[in-house]
Amino acid sequence: MTDRRRVLVVSDRYPPEIAGGAELSLHDTLKALDPVEWECRVIALSDRAGVRRTTFDGIPVAFVGSEDGWPVRLGQIKARLSPMGRWQKRLIGPFVALGLLVAYLAQSFAGIGRRLGRVVLLAMLAAFDRDHFGRLEEAYDRRSPPSRLIQAAIDDWHPDIVHFDNKDSIMLSPTLDTGSARTVAMVRDHRFFCGHPRQRMMVGERACATCAFGCVGDLGQPQRGMIEREMAQAITLRHAALAGIDTVLTTSDYLVDQLARAGVGQIAMALGNPHPPVADYARAADGVVRADPPEILFVGHLRDAKGPMVLIDCLPQLADALDTFKLVFAGRGPLHDAIVARAQAMGLGRHVEMLGFAPRDDIYRRLARASVVVGPTIGPEGFGRLPLEAAIARRPIVASAQGGHLETIIDGTTGRLVAPGDRTALAQAIVDLVTHPDAAAAMGEAAHAHVLDRFSAQAVADRLVGAWRTLLGQA
Repeated sequence: MTDRRRVLVVSDRYPPEIAGGAELSLHDTLKALDPVEWECRVIALSDRAGVRRTTFDGIPVAFVGSEDGWPVRLGQIKARLSPMGRWQKRLIGPFVALGLLVAYLAQSFAGIGRRLGRVVLLAMLAAFDRDHFGRLEEAYDRRSPPSRLIQAAIDDWHPDIVHFDNKDSIMLSPTLDTGSARTVAMVRDHRFFCGHPRQRMMVGERACATCAFGCVGDLGQPQRGMIEREMAQAITLRHAALAGIDTVLTTSDYLVDQLARAGVGQIAMALGNPHPPVADYARAADGVVRADPPEILFVGHLRDAKGPMVLIDCLPQLADALDTFKLVFAGRGPLHDAIVARAQAMGLGRHVEMLGFAPRDDIYRRLARASVVVGPTIGPEGFGRLPLEAAIARRPIVASAQGGHLETIIDGTTGRLVAPGDRTALAQAIVDLVTHPDAAAAMGEAAHAHVLDRFSAQAVADRLVGAWRTLLGQA
């Protein structure tokens, strides 16, 4: 019997502390690995200071508090400045302008001048340009708590592979001496080719093909010039981190193409993401039946890239074609009030239900009640978990024909794909499925079979193992 191969997984977050789509996908994949062949340990970044160790579903996990590379924390700045009223901001406006000018000039100098300039820039923009600017990129320090803990684990445990999962973990890789261990980076989103702090990948309602800084085009100088410089530096730092990795994996062919277009090499394959556990859905949705009147379900963060305003604009067309229905929004975000206001302005607020944040089991129950699931994204999804969740519930999905949706949805068979931002086509596809329940049920069954075959945790784990074996020369 050969010794088990050791894999140290470094992740941006991990359950049970955080249970978002990326973290759940990683955990479900690791659980499906053969424990006879692979021994995995996880180090996960955390918003909480200190180090905490636990075992989750048999996988050892160490959580370590991460910190901004800045001498001043963005969260502290926002907390101090957010209570200011509009008149207070106007009163100190000249001082803000002076601060921005100092920051702009300091950008031209090396050493302490540049760093101080970046701190001033961070403070000013965090307070006054939050929509365009959230967090400046900064290379991690070898002395940071995450770097020290990961380096100690490498030195003590001697893993065969160090697997960096998602952007912040990948950015730690240049600070580490991995010795003889091979390295893998898992890219799950747009942050290696989109410089926007919230990886919008869009300008207005138009998706970006390359980063030309159009998302900050409405700002004047010097703010625009400084932000463009910071965005460009962020992408440069991220590409430099990937350049030191042996093998780069992604969740979708779409991300493979985007990385190749950005000049990133050593890309091995797209793994996909595993679907949610069928047993979890069955337990949560037990006894729940499809709602009458029909429910049309949106699940996701209520921000522009997810397209909730596109969906709410479909209300008049839906109301003309359907006698009764509910448009259900499960999620929270900055567009919550705008969605409600738009529906009320149309006189159609009775058709809208806002759930706010919903735990995973509540989402499963809402999927069981829904007639149609909708993913009207304007910005392309790197992969997209919603089509998998809809498929596990045997519900058809209507989604935008871009990004990862093109790989998880078979148009006309497992769901419907429409042009991003096309309200008329989106509304008509929803109406067609609601008014033809037999066809919708057939699509839901086809989606279920497709996702179980292509995106099971075992299938994704097998593809991951194939990449690891190739890296170790075992293929």
